[in-house]
Amino acid sequence: MSEDRKYFEVVVQGQYHALNDVSGTPTLKNYKETFILPSQESALSAICKHLLSPRLKKTHADFIRFRTHELVSITLKGYKPNAEVLQLDIDEMSLLELSDFCILRQLMIDPYKHSAKDIFAIREMVKKAYLTKRQAAKDNRESKASVENTEAETLRKANGLESQSKDIQINENEHKATQAMRAKEKTHDPEGPAPTIGPVEPADEPLPPVEQDDPNAEPSIE
Repeated sequence: MSEDRKYFEVVVQGQYHALNDVSGTPTLKNYKETFILPSQESALSAICKHLLSPRLKKTHADFIRFRTHELVSITLKGYKPNAEVLQLDIDEMSLLELSDFCILRQLMIDPYKHSAKDIFAIREMVKKAYLTKRQAAKDNRESKASVENTEAETLRKANGLESQSKDIQINENEHKATQAMRAKEKTHDPEGPAPTIGPVEPADEPLPPVEQDDPNAEPSIE
């Protein structure tokens, strides 16, 4: 594959049924294969339908059929997407910009495969894929946090410690104190003079009061 064209290296691993040379009965073995695809969209599906069995037959003489398949990684080769598209609005992207956006955000969709559709429909497809991935990532983080909180609470109880809710209140108080300190720091003029380090010189003596003219005195003529 020429290096001046965009393509994807897709790594797939899993198990396959193999023929045992001794007993003649099937057994399970592991495999890991790398494939070249022009698009990342439906990569695993395309590999399983068209490439996986022929490849395993070629690389494993004892291959009968594959049992499992897992997508390990997808790596873009021969092309560098424009990272500036991440600052653009999806509703204003061109087909090329949509493609670069999908690559950079690792969205399993190739806008060029849908180029026959209206550009507005393609933008909506990309937007939906992006929002779906963000929501899935958020749900995954919340699920992990929930499991960790449950485990932490179990450990606390087993060790006779207070529940986590009280610690959260302490953290909130610490946060409030930090916010107050930051608000106080903001009152200092960052452009003002730096504080003096060392002995402070005495202030100048105050000037004597200005003598007031006597309103009853005769005006002097010099």
